[in-house]
Amino acid sequence: MIHTFVITFNLLYCKLGPMKDAKANALNKPLYAALMEEVKSIIEIKGSFHVDLAQTFESNLDFLKIQLIIFGKNVAKYLRAMLEPFLICPFGVDIIEDLFSDYAQNITRHFSAEKAKFVVLILALKSNE
Repeated sequence: MIHTFVITFNLLYCKLGPMKDAKANALNKPLYAALMEEVKSIIEIKGSFHVDLAQTFESNLDFLKIQLIIFGKNVAKYLRAMLEPFLICPFGVDIIEDLFSDYAQNITRHFSAEKAKFVVLILALKSNE
């Protein structure tokens, strides 16, 4: 989904015209998704909890068209909550609404063309107190 966001951002970037390099590099941030073993290790190292159960499974998403549109909007809201603070400083508030509206549409298109799969991590923790 991040790849779709980068494509959406680049399309909007092209519409807006040239920007300073500092602005263009504002999204050059690493993205890291942890493996289950890493998550368990961090929880155990912190010591407040013990991992009682840890499971990973893939979830297939099959949508009706209206569900897919709502899904696209929800994904855009989720990503907006994470990225908006990082985008406002270099780009201002003017591009935010267009960017995430376009992103919601692109997510909808992407998932209507492909079967979506998500990896879901389930953890049951017990307090060490």
